[in-house]
Amino acid sequence: MLGKPSPKLGLTGSLGSPGWILTLLAFAVRLVEGLRRPFHTDERITLRFAAVPPHTAIEALRHMDVHPPLFFLFLHVAGLAYTPEWVTRVVMVAIGAASVAIFFALVKLWAGERAAVVAALCAAFMPMLIFYDTWVRMYVAADALGLTQLLLLSVIVRRADIAGVRRRLLWFGWVLACILAVYTIYLAWFLVIAQVLFVAVLYRSQLLRATAGACAVIIAFLPQVQTMLSQMQVGGITFRGFQSSPLASILSLPGQMTIAPQLEGTAFLVCDILAWVWLAAALWGVLTYAPRSLLPWLAVPAILTIVYNIAANKLIYIDRYFLICSYAVAAWTGCLYSVARERPNAALVKACYGLVAALVVFGCIWAVDPNFYTADWPGATQIIEDQAQPGDFIVLEQGMSMFDVLRVPSIARIPSVQVWHPDQVNPALSAAEQHKRVWVVAYEPRGIDPNLVLLNELGKRYRAVSIHRFNRYLPAEDIVLILFVRGS
Repeated sequence: MLGKPSPKLGLTGSLGSPGWILTLLAFAVRLVEGLRRPFHTDERITLRFAAVPPHTAIEALRHMDVHPPLFFLFLHVAGLAYTPEWVTRVVMVAIGAASVAIFFALVKLWAGERAAVVAALCAAFMPMLIFYDTWVRMYVAADALGLTQLLLLSVIVRRADIAGVRRRLLWFGWVLACILAVYTIYLAWFLVIAQVLFVAVLYRSQLLRATAGACAVIIAFLPQVQTMLSQMQVGGITFRGFQSSPLASILSLPGQMTIAPQLEGTAFLVCDILAWVWLAAALWGVLTYAPRSLLPWLAVPAILTIVYNIAANKLIYIDRYFLICSYAVAAWTGCLYSVARERPNAALVKACYGLVAALVVFGCIWAVDPNFYTADWPGATQIIEDQAQPGDFIVLEQGMSMFDVLRVPSIARIPSVQVWHPDQVNPALSAAEQHKRVWVVAYEPRGIDPNLVLLNELGKRYRAVSIHRFNRYLPAEDIVLILFVRGS
C-alpha cells in the first residue's frame, strides 16, 4: 500500500489548465454526437411533459411516469421545451462537460492531479457517458448534482482549515444539491445514503452534521413521498416484456456502464469481459492508492441499487441508472495509473496508456458513427410521408414510437393505433382489418409481443409490399417499417 493520497489538505481541487482542457474535450466530443443523433422516444416524452403548464406536468407525471418533476420543470422554466432542439441538446452537452470538470476537481482533491487527469480523460471519452450526456433526460442533470454533492462533501472533510460561515455555506450547498438531486431522480437517495455511510465510517467527527443534513433532505422531500410511492408501482418488474435474468443483468453491468451501453451479442460479451478485467484492476488501484478516500465509495450507490432491485423484486438493471459508477471506474483508473507510476511498474504504465488510448478511440467512434446512435426516426417518418396514401392505417408496436412518429403533422392525420400491452394485439388487428393498406412500425416489438403475433397475422391476411430496416449496432434502437397491402 502506498499510504495516504498525494494531495495535502490545503489543495482546493481547482481545475487548472489540464482540467479546462479535458472539460473542453468532453464538451467537443459530446457536441458532435448531440448535434447529430436523432431524439430518442424518451426525450420526446420529456419535452412533451416539459411543454405543458407545471401543474399539469406534475399531475401527469404522478400517474404516467416514474420520475420526480424537477428536470421537467427546469426545461419548462428555462424555455428549453420550446427552443430549437439543437439548443436544448447543447445545454445537455454543457451540463455533461461541467460534470467532467467537477469530477476532475473531485479526484484531484483525493488523489492528486496525475490521477485526476487520467480519470477525467476516461470520463470525457467513456462511451456510456458520451451517450447519455447528450440525452434530454434527467440523467445528465442528476450526475452533475451528484458530483457536486461529492465535491462539496470532500472539501468539508478534507479542508479542516475552512471554518465559520464558509463551512456552513459548504454544508448548505451539500444539502441543497442533495435536495435537487432527489427531486431529479429517485435513485439519488442511494448516493445520499452512501455519503452518510462514508462519513460514519471514516470521518465520524462530521457524522452529526451529515446526519442533520440528510434529515433536512428528508424533510424537504416529504411533499413528494406520496407521489413516489404511487410511482413505484410502475416500472421494474411491471415492464414484463423486458424481463431477463437478474444474474445475467448484473453480470452485464460492467460492460453496459462503461464501453458498450445497449450493445448485445458476441461483441457485447467481449466488451463485458474486458470491462470486468478493467473494473477489477481499477478497484485494486483505488484500494491500493486511496483506500481511505471517498473514491472507493462511488460504487456504493450502484450496490444499493442492485440490493433494492433484489429486495423489491424489480428489474431496473438499466445502464443509465449506474452512471455514477461509470465515474467510479474512471476515478479508480486514475488511481491505478498513479500506482503504476509510483511503484514504478513499466508494464502496468503501458497497460494504462493502452487502456486510455483505446477508450479515447472508442469514445470518438461512438460519437461520430451513427450506428451507435438512437433510432433513426427521421428516416422512418420520411418514408411514411413520401409513400402514404389516403385510407392508410398505422400500427405502432410498441406504442412508445408514437412520440416520434405522430409528431409529424402529415403522419398524425393518418388513423393509427398503439400497441402497449400484449392484450392490445388482437384489437389492433381488428382495427387494421378495416383498411386496405397498413403500415407497421416495429420498434422493440418483442418486449410486448414476444412471438410477433401481430406481424405474423398481418402477414397471413395481407401482402408485405415493402420492408425498410433502420438498423443500428444497438439492437434496441432498430426500426422495421413494413407496408402491408390487401390483395394482389
